[in-house]
Amino acid sequence: MFDSAPYFPSEGIPEIPIILFSVKGAHSGPRLVVTGEPGAVRQAAERLWDLSGLIAMRGALELREGRVHDFGGYADDMLHLDAESPSAHLRVLGRMAALGMISGRGVPVRFIH
Repeated sequence: MFDSAPYFPSEGIPEIPIILFSVKGAHSGPRLVVTGEPGAVRQAAERLWDLSGLIAMRGALELREGRVHDFGGYADDMLHLDAESPSAHLRVLGRMAALGMISGRGVPVRFIH
């Protein structure tokens, strides 16, 4: 199930982060919110979109552009991607593996932190 919702900043932040990617998994689990530089987040969203098995994950994943201080909800963990983030999608998958959202098969150990 792919879904997204509008974001309204509560602290007067001038720019509204764009939700690029939101997936609710088939099983209950943690919620991971990923924010960051537009290029890195878009690259991660494009690569993750191609993973058909992602829907079987545990929990929920949301990717947003910008730095979000108050994103209007609860998250178990947050990850921020910088413009220089190498393999941004692998960093996201690594964090998901560390949270138990997916199995770590195929995710290089150096990206799990």
